[in-house]
Amino acid sequence: GFGDKQTSLRWNWSRFLRGIRCPRDLVDEMLRAHVAGNDVLHRSVDLRCYAGRYFPEYYTLPAQRCHISLLDACILTGDKDSVERLVALKAAQVLKFTGMDFVQLRSWILHPRSMHILQAAICSGVDVTGMRTLQDVAIFSGQRKFAALLHQHGVFATLNPQLGTMVFKIMWDRQGSARFFMDPRSLELASEFGVDLKFLRVIPRDALWRAFRRHRRNYMRAAWFHLELNSSWNRPMTLLEMAILCGQARLASRLESRGLDAGSMTS
Repeated sequence: GFGDKQTSLRWNWSRFLRGIRCPRDLVDEMLRAHVAGNDVLHRSVDLRCYAGRYFPEYYTLPAQRCHISLLDACILTGDKDSVERLVALKAAQVLKFTGMDFVQLRSWILHPRSMHILQAAICSGVDVTGMRTLQDVAIFSGQRKFAALLHQHGVFATLNPQLGTMVFKIMWDRQGSARFFMDPRSLELASEFGVDLKFLRVIPRDALWRAFRRHRRNYMRAAWFHLELNSSWNRPMTLLEMAILCGQARLASRLESRGLDAGSMTS
């Protein structure tokens, strides 16, 4: 599962919001209506009136997450040009954005359009400084441009010791064999943006589960349930320990040179 029922509801609502599109011709039509004296730039609609017909549980969501204006629709579309035009006309921005609006639910990586949405949101004046978890995802997904943009606007990593679970990936070859490993690029990005790698701890089972969940194909995620892991997979380990266990000799050497230790691992 994805947490309690209310958390799942919020994730699904974010996915619903990401499906919103506002084409340029509609924006042009609304601007013509504005010039004609129709105050469409300060109106908003309650999306629960539409989505709630099919999913009544959406009515339990707070209004600030359900009301959107024309400007909000352009932000969710990732249309920065239209956003700039609307901001110049002092259009209303009413939707409260959260980090969930940029992240894919199952894989816990950034949505493909996230960079465009973030740029449009910042252009409109949306406060992103509280989205620290989003910076974690950007760093450990290896998204340098996204992480740099957040850092530029005062969004820093949470420095949660368990963030190390996010740097692992799993790949299958054509013969069906799998390779579980750490992504060196994500580690370099984490270090670049102020994460102390010596501070991170990894529970191997959690890291493997997250790596499985990154895959779009259901049969790859389903393979998780056929694994038999011993108790050692539940013990927190340092990144150096994990590099050794994953057989990444070069990475292990680099981590050791940065002062990381192998914890309780013995030779």
